[in-house]
Amino acid sequence: MTRHDSDGHPRSRFALTADGSTQPGGGTTAEQSDLPRAPRNVTVKIGDGKLTLDWEPVPDALFYNIYYKTTRGVTKEGKEFDRFQYDAVGTERFKTKVGVTKENGTLIDTAAPPYIHTDLANGMCYHYVVTAVTKNGESPESEEVMGIPASYVCVMHFGTEGYDDGEFKSPTGIALDREGHIYVADTDTHTIQKFDRDGTFLMRLGDEPGDAEGQFYYPRGLACTSQGDLIVIDANNHRIQKFDKDGNFLTIWGKFGFAWKGASQGVFDNPWGVGVDKDDNAYIADTLNNRIQKYTADGEPILMWGKEGAFEGAFFYCRDVAVDFAGNVYVTDEINNRVQKFDSRGNFLAKWGKEGNGPGQFNGPWGIAVDALGNVYVTDTGNHRIQKFTSHGAFICQWGNRGNTVGQVNFPYGIAVDREGFVYVVDSGNARVLKFAPVEGTQSPAQLPAEKGT
Repeated sequence: MTRHDSDGHPRSRFALTADGSTQPGGGTTAEQSDLPRAPRNVTVKIGDGKLTLDWEPVPDALFYNIYYKTTRGVTKEGKEFDRFQYDAVGTERFKTKVGVTKENGTLIDTAAPPYIHTDLANGMCYHYVVTAVTKNGESPESEEVMGIPASYVCVMHFGTEGYDDGEFKSPTGIALDREGHIYVADTDTHTIQKFDRDGTFLMRLGDEPGDAEGQFYYPRGLACTSQGDLIVIDANNHRIQKFDKDGNFLTIWGKFGFAWKGASQGVFDNPWGVGVDKDDNAYIADTLNNRIQKYTADGEPILMWGKEGAFEGAFFYCRDVAVDFAGNVYVTDEINNRVQKFDSRGNFLAKWGKEGNGPGQFNGPWGIAVDALGNVYVTDTGNHRIQKFTSHGAFICQWGNRGNTVGQVNFPYGIAVDREGFVYVVDSGNARVLKFAPVEGTQSPAQLPAEKGT
């Protein structure tokens, strides 16, 4: 059994005897009735690569021992939980207990509250019990607690599989308006659902699949304008529809056409994503035509760029688009496993990423979003995680792994960031939407520069 002192150095486990001497093995000569009580109200605060444990002091304690084990899964039901702290006691709804004891846990001895456990793996579950040591010996174990270090933590989720209001079959796109409303494209039901900021269902657009105004045939990407209007990528109808905030139809543009046959602007082949700039111009990912098309808020064409390929400015299935406050345009280039950055005229600026599962690498990147500071967020769909970068492509952090517990994702697609920095992710394989909040220590980027154009 590995043992460490409070500074992380290996130590042998010992216990105090009644006369103050120590003996190995954790035994004690004190009577059981003379042992101190177990520490109470043990809590865990989440950090990036660390967890902070705290507890109520035990009278006459000389120091405390912490015992821990690690696992890779935890289940919590319900809609929302504390942003930085898990319950101290496991319940049937929040299964945090794995049975950590003095005999089977890894020991950190001579600790004191609050204790910061550092150099931890984000996404791993750490389970703890705490004991107090007095001159009479070592107390029984405290209640077991659990924490998962992370750069971002899930603070809310909503949705489940189904066809009713608030349920999803195959959600993909997501958008936020300035009032905090959340729009989700449920692709396989050919509908758009609107929720308030707490995830409460408000209304639904669309019903049966069709090509009439207000109907959809596999809707995917979404974006909101500064006026609160909703732009919908009606993918298999090869068109774009626009609605006001109450769901009233406003306008429509686009039809089917192949780029390789010289298709002009205004025709699409299975468009997927859309981003909107500060002037409400819409940038459409014309996915199977491997190009980006730019339009005014009313659907008037402005310009287009791109063709099939792996060179700079070319795409192999452009999936989504995001636009920052300076008008720079970011595109997820799925099969090329990269992100490309352009100016508002379509001029190539930078690219980053390649196939893989390391930091800054991708396995089929899909959704993309930009926050108010210009940081870029990408759903690394095939790797079942989210990655965050600077506007120049320097890797900042990542979070998520495959699963269906809180904070895990299963084929994440759409992504959006609100003004406060909360990140909303469409967890498509689990038929839900997750809301993440940053924890401390996530703002210092690693120096992994993007590739620059020549």
